[in-house]
Amino acid sequence: MVDFGLNGSANVQLMRVGQLNTPVLVIDDFAANPQDIQQYAIEQGQFVDHGNDYYPGKRCIAPQAYQHNLVELLQPMLSTHFADMGDKLSCLLSAYSLTTTPIDKLKPIQMLPHFDNAANNQFAVVHYLAAGGLNTPTSEPGGTAFYRHICTGLERIRQNDLANYAKVLKQQAIQAQLHQTPGYISAMPKSAPHWQMFEQIGQISHKYNRAVIYPANLLHSGVINPQLLNSEPTKGRLTLNSFLCFS
Repeated sequence: MVDFGLNGSANVQLMRVGQLNTPVLVIDDFAANPQDIQQYAIEQGQFVDHGNDYYPGKRCIAPQAYQHNLVELLQPMLSTHFADMGDKLSCLLSAYSLTTTPIDKLKPIQMLPHFDNAANNQFAVVHYLAAGGLNTPTSEPGGTAFYRHICTGLERIRQNDLANYAKVLKQQAIQAQLHQTPGYISAMPKSAPHWQMFEQIGQISHKYNRAVIYPANLLHSGVINPQLLNSEPTKGRLTLNSFLCFS
């Protein structure tokens, strides 16, 4: 039987990013038996490309046991660090994810930092499960970086920011002609037009069995090494991405 248990005594670090001092939780040794969770993806995972959500790769829904354990562990933790969130935490989606889209196939929206949802009561969890052998100085599978949109100064996109932010970003993307210089922002030189639109305000490095938790409306992007794009769970940037909501 696969053990989807999480480590209730794991080391939790609180970081703050940007001018808003947004809390970001970093939890090492997140799963009690991460090899079990990783092996499930390798042996039983059926990864599918869901093009409608703009994720640049393939996903496989995580078992309910993992989602249940995630909510049980994180509800009191998130309530401590984020005030007035509500009484009940639920998991909207939890899926194994592999970044696979080559740079010449990226849509402009996939080249830039993004937010997952504009609501203040939703959170994203990224659980790094890339094989330990990838985690070397020359083949780092990549963590998660956080950004500020330079023109508007926004770090978190809330509901009342949506219309103006979308309008400005669309205009900038057209003017920058991103399709002529495609690439994941983290892998682009500072002279690229991507960096005229955004500046990085924080970064969490990849570490096997580390989890990063942050508000879903915080601008972010995976730190992607294009040389490590692979659709095999044993070789690619394997993460378990979850979206949580308070009510």
